[in-house]
This record gives sequence, structure tokens and C-alpha cells, in this order.
Amino acid sequence: MMRDYHPKLELSKILGLVRYATLTHPISIVLRFIIALGLGLFLSVGLVWNQFSLAQITGLDLAVEDITAAPHIPTVQLGDLEVAPVFLDGRVVLSVASAINPIATDDRAARVPPAAFRSQQISQRLHLMVARLTAYSRTELVELDDLDAQAKQLASELVIVSQRSRNDEGVSYRLKIAFPKTAPPEPIVTLTELDARYTGQALDELPQLWREQLVESLLMAWRSRQPLVLWSLAGRAALHLAVTIALSLLMIWGQQQLRNRQQRQQQPPPSETVSEEINAGSRPWAVLRTQLQRLNRLRDRNLNHFLRRSCFWGQIVLWVVSLGWVSRLFYFSRPFANWLLGVSPREWFWSLGQQGVVGTPIQLLLVFLGINLSERLISLLIERLAREWLRNQVDRRSATARFPLRVPTLVSAAQGVTRVIAYSIFILLVLNQFRAIAAPLTALLGIITFAISLGAQNFIRDVINGILILLEDQYAVGDVIAVNGDVAGLVEDVNLRITQLRNLDGELITIPNGTIGIVRNMTSEWSQAKCSITVSHQSDVEQAMALMVDVAQALYADAAWRDRVLDQPELLGIEHINHHGSEILILLKAQPIHHWDVAREYRRRLSVAFAQAGIEFGFPRQGVVLSKGIGHLAYDS
Repeated sequence: MMRDYHPKLELSKILGLVRYATLTHPISIVLRFIIALGLGLFLSVGLVWNQFSLAQITGLDLAVEDITAAPHIPTVQLGDLEVAPVFLDGRVVLSVASAINPIATDDRAARVPPAAFRSQQISQRLHLMVARLTAYSRTELVELDDLDAQAKQLASELVIVSQRSRNDEGVSYRLKIAFPKTAPPEPIVTLTELDARYTGQALDELPQLWREQLVESLLMAWRSRQPLVLWSLAGRAALHLAVTIALSLLMIWGQQQLRNRQQRQQQPPPSETVSEEINAGSRPWAVLRTQLQRLNRLRDRNLNHFLRRSCFWGQIVLWVVSLGWVSRLFYFSRPFANWLLGVSPREWFWSLGQQGVVGTPIQLLLVFLGINLSERLISLLIERLAREWLRNQVDRRSATARFPLRVPTLVSAAQGVTRVIAYSIFILLVLNQFRAIAAPLTALLGIITFAISLGAQNFIRDVINGILILLEDQYAVGDVIAVNGDVAGLVEDVNLRITQLRNLDGELITIPNGTIGIVRNMTSEWSQAKCSITVSHQSDVEQAMALMVDVAQALYADAAWRDRVLDQPELLGIEHINHHGSEILILLKAQPIHHWDVAREYRRRLSVAFAQAGIEFGFPRQGVVLSKGIGHLAYDS
């Protein structure tokens, strides 16, 4: 029996399977990344496509006078000269110069257009000539199959002449180009004394040098448009992309291995803190050793995270550089490569930024990568110094239990300060990169700074108070404190802005450091169990006091509690006498945060001892006395 066929249902099932495969299969992640970058490349090429590219279309006539908008061509200022490169298919052919801020009375400088406009005009003329070369080869050189033979024939038909002129403006040379040679020559570029000053060549020698460079560049641009050359470049691009994909998959595999290794590492329970080690009755040097082991685990985890982050950013840099290299192969995508990587990134790299021009995207990416990795390396260095510090204390066994509580707090604060400084440097470098918009950006930053200063007063107060808390060692992670007399709990986190406490109900309390006034630290250096015992009036007070001392001495001498009770018990005597009985006070000095445990154990033992000795605890009593023949009741309480 055939079931009914529903096209929409079948299509939904197919789309569901495709969606499942694309979301779960590891290779699909790489493919989606490649597709996204490919789309970005396609859109970027379309965005950077300008009037020069339109000039390459046969039959499309764009006049030089059509240039009206300010060209986006990088210029360099050298003294009183402004120099701009002349591009042909994204390659630098020549460099032209003009005067900077010419004086109105200086007619010679005033009549020379700015370097960027000169560069744009020359580039458009060269692209028009390349379009003619391409059209001529397709119609007149069809019988020649060899590209070298076609190039030789085109070179014979390409004529560039120079015309010298002298007037009030000085000596100049106008280069004119004719193609084919029977066609009337058309002006291509005018050489001035400013160009000779920049190149360092004599003005009479410059026309021949530029003539050779123009012929070579035009033939190279024509050759890059031939189908055989394009297919050959496409093969190289496919091979390069295949190598890039293989390296990317290798990095993904490395990230997965690092992630699996981190999962296999034994991690301490999330609730484990230094205070629990102290509760276990450890000596200070033993607590230091435990804290050292915790820092070692933290070091391994942060190192694993650093390597995985390096692999991730390595993939980003790999794909950006690969796309830039592939884009540079083809004439139509080379402008995108210039924007992405720069005009001469190799020269910029080997000269350490002294020469060449690097693209803004790759420069910002490398700066961010360098800042990010430097911040992680400094964090690892801080953790290493903290481990060495703890290791020295463990070897000497000279630190108190207070010492291991401060180390995580100081490490966290130092890493936070490092992170803020690193990303502040990155923001300054980004602002410096866009110095072309420095004036409006400065005004905008001034407004933003003024607005932030109004609302950041509490933040600044929190940070300053946080610095004082760390320097004065008011408390640290693992301490039990009471803040302003109404909030108390175990300190779980301390940074420059906030302090987080966990109370007995499990609630996490966040307190801004600026609001912290009076701090009552109940676990600094040592703690004290204050035990107040009320004995009934019918019991022997002297016997009760002696028994209380004996129980306290037994607790102090107990091997299981010897590490927690620091000193001999101190009996203060009778504190109060009231209708409940006599209140006797005894003090037990204990390790930090252990005084509650010591007090509980002492009360338990004392309760058993009082029961065996027949001593009653004091509590409210009320007695009723009935008298005969008096007609009233007497109450005794």
C-alpha cells in the first residue's frame, strides 16, 4: 500500500535533516565558516569596486573629468610634499607628488592638483588603456595563441611619447600614450619638478623611467585578464584554500584535544575553600601546601585555556591572511586585499612598521591578538610568582593561617588590573589608528567622558576603597566578616569594586566596596570561642567552675582538637547572677573560623559532664506554695 506523498511534509523532513547535520557535524562548522568568509569576500569586493573597475568593461567610456568626489587614496606627507601612489589593478605603478598647503601667490604650486586627485586621474586613464588592450587582443590577435607573442605585438603597438614644455611654471614633461600606434596620442600623466624632488631623479631622466614602468604595468594588467592566466591563478587559489582548510581542521582538532584534556583533569569541588581546610584542623603550613596545589591546578587550567584561545585566534589570522593572499592573485579582488592586508604588508613586517603600508583590519586584528595574548601571559606570570611565593612559605613553614587567604585575593586583583590596562592600551591604539577623524572623535569622547564622570563617582569610590581594603588587609577570601553591623557571611570574592558574601542561608550578598564602613572580621589571625554557661542556684557553683575547666583542658589535650585550640582555656568566672542562675564565662582561643566548632564540641562535652555530676543548668523556674488556713496562695519563682 502506497502512502500519500505530501511535498511540503517531505521538504520539511529534508530541511530538518539538513539542519541537524549542519548544526551537529564538526566539519559543517568549518564549512559554514568558509561560506561566511566567502560571502564576506564577495560583498567586500562589491563594496570596494569603484570607477576604475568600471573602466575595464569594453565599450564603457568614463571621462577623466567625471571625477568629483574626494578619492580614498592613502597619502604620505614628506616635508612640504604630499605623495600618493598610483594604482593599477591594486598594484602600485607610480607615485606622484604635490605641494602641501600651497601659498596663494605661488602659481606653480597652486596649479598642481593634490596628489590624491592626480593619482585617481592617472589610474582611470591607465584602466581605460587596459580595456583597449584587452579589446584589441580579442579582435585583432585571435590567430596568435601564445600569450607572449600577443604581448610582444601589443608592446609594438603601444607608443608612449614625452613632450617637454617650459613656461612661467617651470619645466614639465607630459607623457602621451597612443594605442594602436596609428591612433592620436592621449595625455596620461604630467611630470613636474615636485615629482623629481620626491624620486630623487633628474627631471630629464624621469620620462624614460616612467615610460618603461607604464609599458610593463599595462602589459602585466592585460595578461592578468586572460582566461589561461585566470584558470592558472584559480588552481593556485584552490590549492591554497585546501591547505588553509587542512590547517584549520588541525587547529580545531587541537582545540578539542585540549578541551578533553581539561575535562579529564581532576577539579576540586566548587564549594571547597581554604576555610574548609582550616576547619579540618590543618596547620598553617599544611594550608599553604593545599593552596599551592590549588594554584597548580589553576595554572594548568589557565594554560589550557590560553592554548585553546591561541588556536582560535590562530584560525582567525590564518583565514584573514589566506583570503588576503587569494584576493591578491586576481586583478578584480586585489583592491579588497589591499584594504584587508595592506599595499605592502611583507615590507611593513620585515621593516617593523618603518616602511610599507599595512591594512587596517589586519593591523587591528594583530594588535588585539597581541594585547589579548600578552594579558594572558602576564596573568600566568602572576600565578607563577604567587606559586613561588607560597612554595617558599611552605618550605620555611613560617607563615600563619592568615597568609593563604590573601594570596587568591591579591592574584585576582592583580589580574584584574592587568586586564584593564591591556584593553585600555588597545582602545588607545584603535583611536590612534583612526587619527583621520581625530577632531570629531575627540569632541565625542569629551562628551562621553563628561557623561561618565557624572555617573561614575560611585564606581571610582568603590575602586579606591577596594584598593585600601587589599592594602590594609581588612579581609580576604575565606574570612567571615560582618559589614556595617547588619550583613555577615563568608567572603567568597573580593575585587576592586565589590565584595561577595555567602551567609548561612546560602544567599550570595554583593556589597559595593564604597559602601563598606565598619568591618568586623571574625577570623583574622585567630578566633575565640566565648562560652557562657548558666548554672542553677541549687547547684554548687565552685564544682561547676572546676568541671568547666577540666572539660576545657581535656578538649585542649585531645589530639583530634589540639590543632584547633591554640591556648589554655581561660575561666573568667561568674559574669551575671539573675533569676535563671549563675552565668559563668570561659574563653577558648582557636584557629581562625574554628571557634564555632570548638564551642559546639565544648558544650556537648560539658553537657555530658554536668549530667554525670548532677549539676543542673539554669533555666526559669516557678514554684507554687499552698498555705493552710490563710486563704491565699503564695507564689515562689
